[in-house]
This record gives sequence, C-alpha cells and structure tokens, in this order.
Amino acid sequence: MASEPAQTKEELKQEEELMRLDAEIARAKKYKEILEEENRALETVYTWKAPERLFKPKAREWYVTMAGASVLVIVLGALTNNFGLIFAVIALTLFVYALNTIPPREVTHEITNKGVKTQGLLYLWGSIVSFWVLKREGEMFIHFDTIEKQEDLPKRLILLKGNGDLNFIVSYLVEHVDYLSSKEVSQGWFGKMILGEYQPLLPFLEGKHNVKTKDPKDTPQKKSTEENLPK
Repeated sequence: MASEPAQTKEELKQEEELMRLDAEIARAKKYKEILEEENRALETVYTWKAPERLFKPKAREWYVTMAGASVLVIVLGALTNNFGLIFAVIALTLFVYALNTIPPREVTHEITNKGVKTQGLLYLWGSIVSFWVLKREGEMFIHFDTIEKQEDLPKRLILLKGNGDLNFIVSYLVEHVDYLSSKEVSQGWFGKMILGEYQPLLPFLEGKHNVKTKDPKDTPQKKSTEENLPK
C-alpha cells in the first residue's frame, strides 16, 4: 500500500510531461504552418477596378450655394478679425471644389491567397481584423479594419466596389476575415448619413451554403436562423 502514493506521483509527472510535449508539438505545428504560409507563392484569386473615391458631379446650384456660404463666413471672419477662419474657409472651399470637379484615378484591387492587395500594398489576412459593407449614394464600399502590430490601433481601409462582383468578393473574404454585424458597426443616424447604410451579410451568401466562414456565426445557415428568430 505504501507504494501507491509514489506511483500516483509518477503518473502525475508522466501526465505533465505528456501535456508539455503536446504543447510543444502544437507550437511546432503552428510555426510550420506560418513558415509554409510565408513561403507559399503569392497567387491572385480575383481582381477588380474601381475609382479611388466616390465621385458625383454636382449641379451648378450646389456650387453657387457653397460659394455663397463661404463668402458669408469670410465676411464674418473679416468683421471679427478672425483671419485664421478666413484662411481655413478658403482652403476648405478649394478642397471641396477640387474633390467634386476632378475625377479620381481608377485603381486595381486584388484578392490573393494571402490577403488583399491595393495600390502596391498587401494586407495579409492576419493583419485584417474585420470587414463590412456600406452603401452610400448608390455605391457599395467595403470597409476593413487593419492592424500592423498587436499594440496598434486599427486603421481603416475603404475600397469601392467598382466593376467587381461583390457577392464573390464578400463570400471569399468571409472565409478569412470576420464580417461585423450591424451592432458591432454601431451606426447612428449621423454615421449613416456620412458613411452609408450597413449591408447585412446573408444576401451576399445567398445560394452559397458551402461557404466556410472564419467565424462560425457567419455561416449562411446560422445567419438565416438568426434572422428568422422573433424580435
């Protein structure tokens, strides 16, 4: 009977050793996957063209209204000797005028097996935290939250749909990146007015029941069930 505690301690040591070995094997597999991913050749999955920014030419009346408002503010600034305000209004007026009269460049966006590439920059899957789609003035915008280092704050990358197949783009992206819900985007009326209206994921995945999403909650079956639940 005296040998039983010793055997129990020995068994515990063996279990701890096995757990340690399992952890080391898991880490080694993870490192191997990372190395294989880094060494894998970059392959293009899909490309599309889109303007750099939204461009909607304004009517003559819009420019007249903008000019009138600018002149009024400039006069008020002159009367109060607020020259900083005058320069700011002039600069803003010229910027808005240029933004609405000079057409943007057309750029190429690319989905690869390693991430999203645009204007010479490659955003790896590991650096893309989440994405979602907004609609503004009849145009679709794909929003990405990206992060370079763990301690950095997310940066926003926005791509226009252009001539791309948005259903394909979203269905491929969602296999690698989380698609934010409307609650996670948390838009108020001001956000909708400035950025656009949130577009739910399910319509983009219609008829694609075999899509393997990164987040299990984003699968078409799961989304369909959630939307059919009573409010």
